[in-house]
Amino acid sequence: MKRYLALVMALLLTTAVMITGCGNLEKSVFGSETNDDNTVDVTATNASEESEANGLIKVAEDEEIVIDYDLEGEIEIRFYDPSDSEHAEPLSEFTCSGTDQGIVGFGAGEFDVFSKVTKKATGTIRISTQKIGEEPGSDKWTEAKTAEEAAKGAGLDMFEYGDGSEISLGKLQTEKIEYMDGICRADIPVAAVDIKIYKGLAKENDGDVSFDENKYKREWTQNIKGLEVQCFGNRSAEATKVIWTVDDYSYAITAYGMGGDDDFGLSPDDVSSIVNAIQ
Repeated sequence: MKRYLALVMALLLTTAVMITGCGNLEKSVFGSETNDDNTVDVTATNASEESEANGLIKVAEDEEIVIDYDLEGEIEIRFYDPSDSEHAEPLSEFTCSGTDQGIVGFGAGEFDVFSKVTKKATGTIRISTQKIGEEPGSDKWTEAKTAEEAAKGAGLDMFEYGDGSEISLGKLQTEKIEYMDGICRADIPVAAVDIKIYKGLAKENDGDVSFDENKYKREWTQNIKGLEVQCFGNRSAEATKVIWTVDDYSYAITAYGMGGDDDFGLSPDDVSSIVNAIQ
C-alpha cells in the first residue's frame, strides 16, 4: 500500500511540474506592420531565429531611411526592389541589436522591407524616412557662418577642407557648415552627388565620425602620400564612405548619389584630392 501511495504521489508531482512548465512557456511573436504614415513597425516578443516578416516603404528623391531600434537579440533588415520577387539581391542590409538609430540611403522609390530574426529577439524597430542629411543627433547640429566658427564651436583646432577646389565632378562649393560638440561637417553638393566632409575628436563614435552605418559590399584601403584611409562602397575602387584618423582627430567623407545612381562612389583621384585638402 505504501509503495502504491508513493507511486501516486510521484505521478501527481510529475503532472504538477509538467503543468507548471507549460504555464511558463513564452509565446514567440514576430511581425511587421506598414502604417498609413509611411512607417514600418517591426515587433518581436521572444521571437525565434529564422522568423521573418515583410513591410513596404516609399522613399522620395531627397529622402533617406531611418531605422530606430530598441532590441534584445538581433534582427536583420533588408531592402529590396519589389520587382525582385525572389529577394535575390538586397539593395541594402542593416543589423539591429541594442538601442540605437541608423541611416540607410540607396535612392528613391517603393521598397520591400524584409525582416529576419538572426538571434532570438524581443523589442521594437521603427523604420521611417527623413530628408537627406538629417543624421542621428541632427537636432544637436548648429549652423555656422564660417569653418573657423564651426571649429571653435566644436572645440577643434581648425576645420579646412578645400572649399572651392576642383574634383572630376566639378568645383567643391560649400552649401552649409555645421557643428556639434566634438564634430564639424561641411555639406557640399556637386553635380548629382551629396558630399559631406567631417572632422571630429578621435574619441567620438570610436573614430568613425561619418554617421553612416550602411553596410557595403566592398572595403579597402587607399594610400595617400603615406596616409592609409579606409574606403567603403558597392563598386570596385569607388568609395561612398572614407574614414581615417590622424593623432587626436578623425575624419570622414561620404558621397551619396542623388540622381538615381544608388551605388555611386568617388574615384581614387577624387578621394585623394579631397583628403589632401582636409585639415
